[in-house]
Amino acid sequence: MRNKLLVLIACGFQLIAAEKSRDWQTGLVVESKALTDPRDHAIAWMDKLYLVKGSAGATEDALEVGASVRFAVEDKTMFVSMAGKEYKLSILGVRASVAKAPPPAPEAAAIPATVAAPKPAAQTSEILDNDAVVKMIVGGLKEDTVVSVVQARSGNYNLTSDALLGLKAAGVPQSVISAMTAKMKR
Repeated sequence: MRNKLLVLIACGFQLIAAEKSRDWQTGLVVESKALTDPRDHAIAWMDKLYLVKGSAGATEDALEVGASVRFAVEDKTMFVSMAGKEYKLSILGVRASVAKAPPPAPEAAAIPATVAAPKPAAQTSEILDNDAVVKMIVGGLKEDTVVSVVQARSGNYNLTSDALLGLKAAGVPQSVISAMTAKMKR
C-alpha cells in the first residue's frame, strides 16, 4: 500500500512539473460576451488573434474585454491561468492581425473591439454584422469575395472607432471596412 502511495505522489509531482513547463504568454481579451456565444472570446497577442471557446471559472467576468490573460497554446487548446488555476479553452481559429497588439502592461487600458466568433452557416436572408465579416476573413475568404458579399447583402455594422480598431486587429482589410461603411450610408 505504501508503494502505491509513493507512486501516486511521484506521478502527482510529475503532473505539477509538466503543468508549469508550458510556454506562458500574456494576451489581451479584445472581444467577449457580445459574440454569438457568451463562451466565445477573442484574445490578441503580438501579431495573432486567437478565437477561443470556453470559460474561466464560475464567472464570465474573468474574460471581459480589456482583461489581461496569461495563456499557453498547445495544439488546438489554449490553457488560461487565473488565480492559480488553469482552464482549458478550445481554439476555434488563429488569425494574423494586421495591427500588431503588443503584450499588455498589467495596467493596460481596455481596447474595446468587435471581433467575431463563428456563427452558423450563413443564410441568404441573414443580415451581416461585424462578427459575420470577421468570420469570413478569419475563415480565409478572399478580400474581394468579402467585399462582394458585403455589397450584395443587408448589413447592420458597428462602425464606432472602437469597433473599427477591433476590425483592424482581427485582420479585416480596409477595402472591406470601406464597403461596410458605404453600405451603412445607403
